Parts: sequence; C-alpha cells; structure tokens
Amino acid sequence: NFRGREVYTKSEAAFRVLAQMDQPWRSLTALRVLPVPIRDFLYETVAEYRYKVFGKTETCTAPSGDFQRRFLDYDRRADKDLTNPFKKQK
Repeated sequence: NFRGREVYTKSEAAFRVLAQMDQPWRSLTALRVLPVPIRDFLYETVAEYRYKVFGKTETCTAPSGDFQRRFLDYDRRADKDLTNPFKKQK
C-alpha cells in the first residue's frame, strides 16, 4: 500500500486499508497500539492460514450491477443487469 512517496507493508498497510473501511473493520485499527514485530507476526500468521480459514476459489467473483459501477472502467452500455449488484456471473 502506498500514499504519495510513503510505502507501507505488512500490518501497517493492512491498518491503512482498514482505516478506510466501514465498521466493524475500522475498529480493528485499535490493534495498531501493539508493537510492530507483534503486529507483523499476526499479519504473517493470518496470511499463512487464510486459505484454510476462508477457502480458495479458482476465479474471483466478477462484480456486477451497482458494485461494478464503482469501477473507473465501468461501461453502462455493457451492463446487462442494472438491478442486482450481487448477481453471480455465469
């Protein structure tokens, strides 16, 4: 994660992203008071086991509807489903 000339990695990058999210995710930034070595250890542990906890898919879910409209390259003319932003793509 970077901002201007600053580059953030591991737990600091994660906290920067969490700070931009809605609750309850934003509240996790309270853990920023932990020392960096502990934070980075926790970050690396989550990174190591994330697929075991959350699972893994072969492809990412393609955005549609309202969610797709948030992207800069959104083309309304190509939008086949203007009503359901969470409809799974076939």
